[in-house]
Amino acid sequence: PLLTPQPGWAEQDPEAVWQALCEVVREIAGQGGGRVAALSIGAQAGSIIPADATGRPVHPMITFLDTRAAGIVEAWTRNGWSEFIRQITGWGLQIGQPLASIAWLREHRPEVFASAQRFIGPHDDLVRRLTGVLISNPSCGAQMPLIDRLSGQWSAAVAERVGLSPDRLPPLG
Repeated sequence: PLLTPQPGWAEQDPEAVWQALCEVVREIAGQGGGRVAALSIGAQAGSIIPADATGRPVHPMITFLDTRAAGIVEAWTRNGWSEFIRQITGWGLQIGQPLASIAWLREHRPEVFASAQRFIGPHDDLVRRLTGVLISNPSCGAQMPLIDRLSGQWSAAVAERVGLSPDRLPPLG
């Protein structure tokens, strides 16, 4: 379910997303004789989960539908920072992107920002829960937008603008 604790906020409980995946896998396994040979994950990109160092969520996922960081995106657009981000990442700024949500947390919920050792996407969380490995892929990570389009790695220059270092993002694989 989508949680809306305040107007413009759109969050989800990562545990509820995990339980929904488990339910679907159990249903499919029950229909096909009990064994799942492979699993492909298509998860919403553009959402962010503040997590501890191992990837366990410490706050609800802020989804791409969330508009709480609209003022931050507007300020970045006015001061030219959106063009800086576009040149590095290839992405224009949009309300609801993880980069703006992270900046909002730093400014308005510093205790959440400080307690989050990692900022991960929903796909990263599901892969971690399935495999025990915290990892992201460049395609999903690019939509944060924090990936340098030329190197294919996390952009330290963009991350630093919101008070992050790349080690607070999941390893890329």
